[in-house]
Amino acid sequence: METVIAITPSHCLDPQIAIAACKAGEAGVLDLSWRADASAITDAINALRKSAGVRGTWGVRWDAAAGPYRDLNELSQLTQGKVPLLIFAGVKAREAAGLLKSTKELAQRVLLEVHDLDSALLAEAEGFDGLIVKGHEAGGWIGSATSFILLQELSGKVQIPYWIQGGVNMRSAAAAVLSGASGVVLAEQLWLTEEGPSASAEQKKLWSQFDGSETIVAGRGADLFRLSARHGRGKLRELEVGVAKGDDLRDLLRRLLAEREDALTPLAQDIAFAASLGRRYGTTGRVIAALRDAIAPAIGEARAQNVLRPDSALAKLHGARFPIVQGPMTRVSDVAPFADAVSRAGGLPFLALAVMRGVEVRSLLTKTKELMGARSWGVGILGFMPLDLRQEQMEAIRDVKPPFAIVAGGRPSQAKELEALGISAYLHVPSPGLLHGFIKEGARKFIFEGSECGGHTGPRTSFVLWESAVETLLSAKIDDPETVQILFAGGIHNGLSAAIVSVLAAPLAAKGMKVGVLMGTAYLFTEEAVRTGAIVKEFQDQAIDCRETALLQSGVGSFTRCANTSFCDEFDKTRRDLILQGKSEEEILMALELLNIGRLRIASKGVARNENPAAEDNNDKYVSLDADAQRREGMYMMGEVARLRDSRLSMAELHQAVSSGAQAALARGDNRKSSPRREPREEIAVVGMACLLPGANDVRSYWRNIMLAVDSVREVTEDRWRASDFYDPKRGVKDKVYSKWGGFLDDVAFDPTRYGIPPASLRSIEPVQLLALLVSSMALEDAGLDRRPFPRERTATIFASGGMNDLGTIYIFRTLLAHYLPKAEGVSEEARKQILESLYQDELPKWTEDSFPGFLGNVVAGRVANRLDLRGANFTVDAACASSLAALDVGIRQLRSGDADIALVGAVDGTNGPVSFMSFAQTHALSPRGRCRPFDDSADGIAIGEGVCAVVLKRLADAERDGDRIYSVIKGIGSSSDGHNRSLTAPHPEGQVLALERAYADAGVDPSSVTLIEAHGTGTSVGDKSEIGALN
Repeated sequence: METVIAITPSHCLDPQIAIAACKAGEAGVLDLSWRADASAITDAINALRKSAGVRGTWGVRWDAAAGPYRDLNELSQLTQGKVPLLIFAGVKAREAAGLLKSTKELAQRVLLEVHDLDSALLAEAEGFDGLIVKGHEAGGWIGSATSFILLQELSGKVQIPYWIQGGVNMRSAAAAVLSGASGVVLAEQLWLTEEGPSASAEQKKLWSQFDGSETIVAGRGADLFRLSARHGRGKLRELEVGVAKGDDLRDLLRRLLAEREDALTPLAQDIAFAASLGRRYGTTGRVIAALRDAIAPAIGEARAQNVLRPDSALAKLHGARFPIVQGPMTRVSDVAPFADAVSRAGGLPFLALAVMRGVEVRSLLTKTKELMGARSWGVGILGFMPLDLRQEQMEAIRDVKPPFAIVAGGRPSQAKELEALGISAYLHVPSPGLLHGFIKEGARKFIFEGSECGGHTGPRTSFVLWESAVETLLSAKIDDPETVQILFAGGIHNGLSAAIVSVLAAPLAAKGMKVGVLMGTAYLFTEEAVRTGAIVKEFQDQAIDCRETALLQSGVGSFTRCANTSFCDEFDKTRRDLILQGKSEEEILMALELLNIGRLRIASKGVARNENPAAEDNNDKYVSLDADAQRREGMYMMGEVARLRDSRLSMAELHQAVSSGAQAALARGDNRKSSPRREPREEIAVVGMACLLPGANDVRSYWRNIMLAVDSVREVTEDRWRASDFYDPKRGVKDKVYSKWGGFLDDVAFDPTRYGIPPASLRSIEPVQLLALLVSSMALEDAGLDRRPFPRERTATIFASGGMNDLGTIYIFRTLLAHYLPKAEGVSEEARKQILESLYQDELPKWTEDSFPGFLGNVVAGRVANRLDLRGANFTVDAACASSLAALDVGIRQLRSGDADIALVGAVDGTNGPVSFMSFAQTHALSPRGRCRPFDDSADGIAIGEGVCAVVLKRLADAERDGDRIYSVIKGIGSSSDGHNRSLTAPHPEGQVLALERAYADAGVDPSSVTLIEAHGTGTSVGDKSEIGALN
């Protein structure tokens, strides 16, 4: 079962995202687009069918309502055969049920797009294979419920597979699975990956700047459609007027979406995640893999952190039993007994001062302080109030000094003013941009409240706001994370909703930040809310009966959420009339705000302002209204939690359900394990390369030298060793070498500070160790791993290192000099002492604590892993001339076994010193001409060289999933030994044949199909003959 379904953009017919998703082992779906012609659609489907591969599932999304092809026969002609997966969109569940039999003839599986629980249950009953559940924040057709609310509504009620779309990012995906979803849908999140839709640089820059607030919803009731507010503005106005006139939304969209000039663009708030995902991961495959692999760890981290436990760090700071805050609710939490009840139940209460005048504020604060005593409580104030009203309220606050405050619509300077009074102040932060600025200004206490909340709300849903805020906090440079206090709000009321918050908040808690939740609507269901006079019984009855809330829009970005009552009908009618009258946005805003005045007081307290001019006494200021008048004229501000609850409870029960319930929900949530171990013989991709070789300091130069037949062998220079000390052209002369030519590296600039190595240590470290570090960095950079995260804990470091390096032999000489020099006859003691002192002081490297690891060949891989923070297996292998191949073999085994996901495989050879030349000369292996001529009649031996190389390996499927540049594919590898052969060093054809046969078998390749062979090619008569015989 797929965890991720990736859908291509509806405004651009391009299968690349879908293809990449399939290669990542998930589902890739081609949206058939609003504007594409039939031939283009057929071509795109064929491209997807051809390139999808076998690891994932491909399919198409068909919008039967607003798309240009609405007939099933037309769809059948477009697909040209049965498709594995069909997403059926744009129709009601009951209407879709009538077409299910026909659609199943077109697809192996049919998923229906739904926006609410009732449709989901109907689709399940009718036999659909699964559901795409679209939250309010998604693009295109949507309902009124957000993904956060839908996950709570569907949890435990729907048995067929379903995937959530809208507000999905790394942590919310884990929360969706925890809630019971099979997985998630990615769409706009992938627009800025390498496979994203073709667009101008200007358009991509615009998308990269979006934060989720740049969308608009057209329609009303159950027919809603989310679009970009930055595209097709003329058409948006036409759409708004058409809806106000009562025109059919589907007909309007079908016509307007088909127009290419100044085109409308369906767009989700999820576009807010596109820039960071594109920068961080690069390709669609990497995004999908990262999201999928993060689900289980995210849930596990939430369990471990248990941020909402009783007596948590934040609860203790609040002086409360639970890390739960009762949010200020205008005209509700404005009585002292209500605050007292919240506190006694273990929460932190806040009074809502709203637009109270100074005298009222002072009276309320004084009463509350007397009632609360030493217990914690706070006030909620509006940061955007007129200056005179704010000053009146602040005067009372300065005198009474409540321990806590919440500032809505305020600035860090206002919080600092309160902190200076000893009042701990939280700031409401409705956008990631503001959060970034607030952090810079020193603010450390924040509330992130999604649009699911009641009353005045911002445009971003909880998932979109929370994900963006968490990412901002994690990436910000905060030196004192332990001082950060965060409250999540909007749609929280029980164990599951709190567990979802825990999943998103766990990374913050892991950094030492303190986390809690803020609730408002949930308190409307408590017995204490009515008993303490915060609300009248009719208000609570409305909350219990509420099955749908309404989002009333006064102006651009100005929304109020309340129960869907008769007042909402009056509000909507007034707004439509104003639009049809051609009123400006400012005029509409003013008229609707005037309409709202006094409505909340009617709902919460059952009273209205006394319009009698004679009512001057404060006791006659308000008049009571009966229940019918309250229902008719009141505006019942409440959040989406109201649609999820239908019974009363105590505040203690509410707090316990949120705190203990969160841990219980996490404990019984998704327990999926990480991917099973891979089967052996998986093909391996080379995705990064780097080298330092004679005459070539990078791969490109090396390849150019090969193509131009450049000879990089040269005579040894005196800065390496003096040939005159060792060279004699005759073979067999004792303690002499008959060749002085080889492949020598050029000088290489090396900055030790880049790797945290003190410059003073360099004299004690063999240069090839340092060059291995440099080349490893280059290889990782070439693979793109310097620009994006990768699983360092699952990256193996395997290096080949054979022979004795120069520095090691010199340290050996230094050590043994004092032992052998006294054995030299005819040398006085004084002369011996002078020789030792001279060499020890001036010529030979001194022993330091860096010397031993500095010359050990087996430290090469360890130094690389240490300095580059690679936490998989690391070790060095030595198989003489086969050392590089042996290292490659080990790296491949690490990947095939599943012990590593990336293998950095390298080789070092810096043994071109006089000891190596002497060793090969005394075994008569060197070519006296210094030129190796394999398989040539004139071949007379080898020429030795030095170099450092490294490759980055991944499983081919992973590399294709991640969109890596693949240099080549290793299909198989084989190795063998000669066993009991005639000589330890002489080659044996039968042993070589065994290695070849094993490699071909491992690769599943017929030897006759091979067209290019890279041989060992020693250039010795025995070696060449054996190799040719084995190959034949």
